[in-house]
Amino acid sequence: MVLQGEERALAGVVDPAFLEGPDYLLFWWLAFGLDQELAGEDASVPPIPPLKVVDVRLADDRALVIVAWEKDGVPYRQARVYRRAGPRWLRTAAEDDLWGAPRQRETGCLYWKYRDLDDTVVSQMAAWSERACRDLKALWPIDATFRLTVTLTTAMDAAGWAELADHRLTLRSPWLWRVRGDEKPDAFFLMGLAAPLVQVVLADSLNVSPSRLYASAASGAGARALDAIHFWQVERLGVPMSQLFPNLSANAPVRADQVSRPDDVARGREGMAYLVSMVRYLEATYGPETVVAFARALPHTPRLSAALAQAIGPTYDEDAFVAGWRRYLSR
Repeated sequence: MVLQGEERALAGVVDPAFLEGPDYLLFWWLAFGLDQELAGEDASVPPIPPLKVVDVRLADDRALVIVAWEKDGVPYRQARVYRRAGPRWLRTAAEDDLWGAPRQRETGCLYWKYRDLDDTVVSQMAAWSERACRDLKALWPIDATFRLTVTLTTAMDAAGWAELADHRLTLRSPWLWRVRGDEKPDAFFLMGLAAPLVQVVLADSLNVSPSRLYASAASGAGARALDAIHFWQVERLGVPMSQLFPNLSANAPVRADQVSRPDDVARGREGMAYLVSMVRYLEATYGPETVVAFARALPHTPRLSAALAQAIGPTYDEDAFVAGWRRYLSR
């Protein structure tokens, strides 16, 4: 009955009691509206798939309920917490103790702190973590002892999904978002982990704190270029960024005939898409090490063309670079 009421509430037959709780609207957005919102499409309420209960764990007046549904043929699961209120059960904030005993694990440069319920997800992340940390250390000039502490928690409010402080990242438990039927984290959780990891790596490479990464650039264009490099590096770690952000995919409509000087395209409304394409071209033509050199030059010069000249070296010619970039986009 509770799940039926929640489905009816989302479908527009609103009983306010079913909309109580800090995670409810977040659940709808993630489960049903995420793809439309990230794609910039109309995020009208889509059909609500049937939900079913696959597990219930009682703890005094609370219940941890695992629900399942399908979206586009892919099975998903999510943890919800309810509290008894007289004869009814109402959604309530999750609490860490319902997730089980504390655990710790180290995979690559990630030191995980989490609880039992998240153990399978963390185990599924082990191979990705090892590979990501190895690749980042091989490419970027960071200390060999680099480590990021990742704490999975239920305690964050509904508006927040990640908090980054220096080399410590706090993420919402993936079970409060969604996990696939095989308990692998979905693409959004993977991005939520990879994006802060890359932010810390870039900041360490530029000898600034993660919170000052974009402010370290010598110009607004430089900050946007750092953002494009950040996107590119997250993508290189295997995160399906093109799926999450179609307007920045490799097949996005970036027109070769609109490409001009790097400093000019950075100012336009579609500047981010052009800058991401420029970074991809830089990697394809000069190698990923040149992208790193470009990033490290951005705090020292306000003009992107000057930063490119420092990264590429004395052979850099802006006209030739733009011509090559246009050919790259016209492939």
